[in-house]
Order: sequence, then C-alpha cells, then structure tokens
Amino acid sequence: MTAPRLGPRVGVCGTFDLANYGDLLFPRIFELEISRRLPLADIRSYGPLGHLHPVAMDGGRPALPLGRPDSVRRSQIAGDLDLFAVGGGEIAHLRDDVYGSYYGLAPAEATELAPSGWFVDGLGAERERLCPVVWNAVGVPFAFEGDDAERVRRALSSKAYVSVRDETSRARLLETGTDREVHVVPDTVLLLHRLFSRQVLERRLRFLSAMGWYPAEGRPLVVQGSAWISRDAPEVAHAVESALEGKDVPTVLVETGPCHDDAEFADAVAALLPGEVYRMPGAVSLADVATAIAHARAYAGLSLHGAVTARAYDVPFLLLNLAGYSKLDGFVDLVGRKGSLVREAAALEPALRSLLAEEAPAEPGLRPSLERSIDAHFDAIAELAERSWSARVERDGDTDAKSLSRTLAVSEARRESIEQAFAARGERLIEERLRLVEIIEGLEGRSGADRAGVEQAAGLQNELERLDSALAAARLEAEAATRENVALRAELDRQPRYRRLARALARRVSRR
Repeated sequence: MTAPRLGPRVGVCGTFDLANYGDLLFPRIFELEISRRLPLADIRSYGPLGHLHPVAMDGGRPALPLGRPDSVRRSQIAGDLDLFAVGGGEIAHLRDDVYGSYYGLAPAEATELAPSGWFVDGLGAERERLCPVVWNAVGVPFAFEGDDAERVRRALSSKAYVSVRDETSRARLLETGTDREVHVVPDTVLLLHRLFSRQVLERRLRFLSAMGWYPAEGRPLVVQGSAWISRDAPEVAHAVESALEGKDVPTVLVETGPCHDDAEFADAVAALLPGEVYRMPGAVSLADVATAIAHARAYAGLSLHGAVTARAYDVPFLLLNLAGYSKLDGFVDLVGRKGSLVREAAALEPALRSLLAEEAPAEPGLRPSLERSIDAHFDAIAELAERSWSARVERDGDTDAKSLSRTLAVSEARRESIEQAFAARGERLIEERLRLVEIIEGLEGRSGADRAGVEQAAGLQNELERLDSALAAARLEAEAATRENVALRAELDRQPRYRRLARALARRVSRR
C-alpha cells in the first residue's frame, strides 16, 4: 500500500544546479520558511540538470533533475506534487541559449533542454488546476516583445500566484498585457540570518583564518567581481588601493559565482594590489561565503547576493554595477540605498572612501517592513500548498483505520531506524570536529602552516560540511517521523476517516 501523505509535497525549481552562491541559497531559504509554516511538508528542489550537473558549493544537497519540459515529464511532476514553485533568481526569461552558456551546452542542446519551458510556461494550464504553480520572487532580466510577450502573458494566466523581486521586473511583466496581479517581494535571501545565525558564522570564522583565506585580526574590505567586469580590474584595484591608503583594513577577494568566472576578475585584481591580499577559493561552502561577508568591514562587488548578505548582517555595501544589471538597481531602490551603487569606474574611489567611513548601514537590521513582506509572501505560498493538498486528499477519498494501522506500524519502524542513524551521525560529527580542532590548534602559532596540515584541515572541513548536512537532514527526518506517528495515532483514536485528519492539520497550520 502507498502511505497517505500527512502534509503537502512541494517542489521548488530554479538554476539550483549552478555553482553560484545566490542560486544555491534560494532552495535552502524556501525549505526553511515553508517548513516553519507546514512542518509535515515534503519539500524537493529541482534544477534543469540537477545532480547530473554536480557543483561543489551545494554542500552535498544536489537538486533533482527536471529534464525536458515535455508532456510526460510535466504530468509526472503535476501528479507527484501538491504545489510547484519557480525561483527565485533571474530566471523569468525565454533565452535558453543564456542557460546553455552556464551549463556548458551547445545552442542545440540548450534548446532541447529548454529550461524556460519550466521557469516561464510551468506545467500548463490544465495540469496547474490540480498542481498550482507560483513564482517565488523571481527576476525578469529582459523585456518581452511580439510572440515572446504573448507567450509570457499566456503562461501567467494560469499561475496561482506571481511575485517578482523588484519594480523593473514587475513593469516588464505588465508590459506583456497580463491582467494578473504581480506582487513585488524583496529578495528572499534577505532572510539569510535565519538560515545561518551569527553564532554559526562565528564558529566558521576561525576555520577561514586557519586556512589563510581570511585575516585573523581586523575586519577586511571584501571585494568581488566576475568576468563581466574583468576589463575594469585596473580601475577597481586602483580605487581599492587609494581608499585603503593609511588604513589598517585588509583586503579579501571572494568568488560568489564560479559559473560566472569570478576567478578571472579575482586573479586580475590580486595581481595589481600591493602587499598581502587574502583570497577565498571558489569551491567553498555557502556558509563560508556568508561568514566572509558577515564579518567584513564592508563589501564591494558585482554580486547581488553579496550585497543582500551584507544587508542581512548589517555590513555596509557598495554594488559595482559596471555591467549594467537592472537587478542591482532594483535592489538598492527596494532597500532604500540608492547611494550604495556605482555605474562607472571613475566613481569607484570616492564611493569606496564613503563606504569605509560608514560604521553600519543607515538602517541597522533588516527593516521590519521588508521582513513582513517576505513573511507574508511565504504565508501565501504555504496556504496555497495546504489547500492544494487538502483538495487532493478529498479527491483521493477516505482511508480506513486498518490502512492507517499498517501505515503506523511501518512509520514506527522507520522512526526507530532514523533515530539510530541520527545518533550514529551525531557521534561521528563530534569526533570529526575534535580532530579538526586539534589540527587547527597545531597550526596556530607557527609562522607558516605546512601545506600537508592545511590540506588535511581542508579535507576535514569538507567532511564536516557533508556530515553537518547529513545530520541536519537526519534531524528533520526524525522530527517528521515523530510528528507522523503522533498524527497517525491521534487519527486512529478519533475516527477512521482520513479526510478529517486533513481538516485537523489545516486548522493547526492556520493557528500557527
């Protein structure tokens, strides 16, 4: 028998299989926020290629492959899920060749894969009546014209909820002639402080310093760029050198987007800056990047999510919009920081001097209105998911007490197995952490750590990343199994009708 779902099954899709800091954060934030509202939800993330396109930054949590958006695959997704979310990210467009460049695909292969078939068209109007599709604060990088505008207008007509992350994106959708309401929701990564607390990042800071990637003392200026502005590297390096002259502020170069060739920009700037320059490798974890920015004196870069991270942790930031990205303009407008952006290399030096003079953002902490807006956004998505799941339960009919009893027996065995695995993972994680601390303590105090020791520490840190992820997943699974048992037992005690269980859980979600 197939066990009944005790909560909605929700999918979220995007370019979650690219080596890019922001893209990999979206599904983590989505899972965190939906799980807070629907504790029994089963949440799955998807990318065009998923685990078939592995990336080091995903922390051992690869996305599932979407594949081609043909009718068979769309029907599979619609039949398996109660709600399908698209985004976030700059993915609401029809230029499949752009995706091809990031995935290393030839134009014909990119056309065949057709990510826009998922990100814009969704599941199709008929299927979306059973499995609602929502847009999760996406970006719209290009305007639509002619047939493209009509295609987007038609796609929007069947969406249950549409949200974008800035006013420019909203305007581009409205220009298609759509009559749908388009909500503007701040970039959801602004809730990053809920995913990585300051206490978590403080513990990671010691590791970054031991690896020689980050200064042991002093808050640095963190600088980032990509191949798109490599031509401006001499001006950036000169501006950084001049702005830091006479100041005891180290420089750290970070790579938030290996898929955008951030290393090319970092190499160029590093070669031009005098003295010691700290360098974060491209293949680090999401928490490592967040740690580097959260502990900075200031952040200056092209990466939107570098600036979003700085804003989330009250670090002054400057966006180097030397590539003319509308999303960067949209972000500073939304957070009321228009002065935190430059569009020309000639304006860099005075802007950096002003940036380093700031002690904190003009409005410390995440503005309550922004946080309320994002929370209301996730409330709306969670409500749609719960309603869709409840409707599916009604359509599927009742489940008798005998079936629930069998399900409970299986669930109890599963919970016991999960708890044993959870305990074993916890013990191993403690042992690995103790080993890492011993190595780092052995490296401290030396004039230069030997390469073998550093590599050993790096290897252990990577293993800790994997174990941390596995332990978190095991914890969530154990908690879900316990809740599942409680719900099943309560249902058996009350009555044999599964429909009433759905209603009871719906009331519980509403109260939360």
